[in-house]
Amino acid sequence: MDEVSDRGDKGGKYAFSITLAEEFLNEMSRSGIGDGFSAAEVVHTLELPMMGPMELKVGLTITEVTFQMREEDQGRLHATVRAEGAVQVLGEVPMQPLPGAAHLRAEVLVAPHVELREDGSFAAVLDLVNCEMLSVTLERIAGVETTSIMQEQLGQLLISTIGGDLFQGLAAAMGTVGLELDSAVGSLLHMLGCSVGVANLEVLDGHLLLGIHGVDDLDGHARHVSGTGEAVSVTVASGVFPPLFQLLASGALGVDLPFEADFRSEHKQLSGRIRNTRLVEHPLIPDLRPGLHYSVVPRLRGEFLELVATEVWVELPFVPAPINRLSRLLGGAASLAPLKVRVPSTMTIPLHPELGTSMVVRISRVATVAEGITLTLESCTSA
Repeated sequence: MDEVSDRGDKGGKYAFSITLAEEFLNEMSRSGIGDGFSAAEVVHTLELPMMGPMELKVGLTITEVTFQMREEDQGRLHATVRAEGAVQVLGEVPMQPLPGAAHLRAEVLVAPHVELREDGSFAAVLDLVNCEMLSVTLERIAGVETTSIMQEQLGQLLISTIGGDLFQGLAAAMGTVGLELDSAVGSLLHMLGCSVGVANLEVLDGHLLLGIHGVDDLDGHARHVSGTGEAVSVTVASGVFPPLFQLLASGALGVDLPFEADFRSEHKQLSGRIRNTRLVEHPLIPDLRPGLHYSVVPRLRGEFLELVATEVWVELPFVPAPINRLSRLLGGAASLAPLKVRVPSTMTIPLHPELGTSMVVRISRVATVAEGITLTLESCTSA
């Protein structure tokens, strides 16, 4: 069973926290790359004795990227990048120094970066420009037998000469890789209670902890969840749900609704109250607004996530307490009626728009935790 953890909770409360397993990230990488994608071509000039300068051009196709999450790497991800490409000598008569495509493997340390910026944009990227190159290895040459020592030595000579510059040039050409969203998304995160700044990131053995900070007056705290296995767990602070409710309701109706919503997570259920907006805010004027109280239980049923109402009742101001108690008692009858909302538990996440790749995930677990709610997502792509 998942348990909340204080590990990774640094510098205030979180509106969202994510516990990302190493295997889930690698499944995202496999699904996003698909059959491979072409990277930028790199041109390198060699100074050869008695021959002068010689320009080499290498066009690479990235075929695989896998990650290791290790605490010893100090907040960076250990990435293994496999690529293949043809090496060409430029000049008046271009020639191929190798009989086939070179298959390369690079080991790098790359830092993830997540930030909600002042201009409202949002970024979740890998900083390739400042990555640390550990090694570049020639794994094989297409069309060359492993016993061909001469071709192997030639390939290894080329890699030892230009390998580091090759991948550093490739990284510089690619810049940052990941998700960069415009101010429309950033404005949405502001509405949901996220604060401007760099998210807290911590890389541990086998998983990564990400915390997106909330504003000071945000209700609740999205704590990290341990025991995710090969999945990803997303915890949402209770204070995110009132503005989310307003946003969804206004979007469905096309107008802003004059209502206030309260929300809190309790043992195995979600509770709250909906009231109309006060017309006059003054300490000498009593609050005479009625309130619609509700309690719902989230649960998974087959291919759907259900929100099942257990009680719905109206609280009236300035009436004897027994009347409100009776209203709540009658509201408990909602548990006997099929009052529920169902949404699909599976969804498709686009990963690389240019390649048209995506990943199918499903909600495998939903739970109310202290000050929020947690959803656990598993990959369906490999199933």
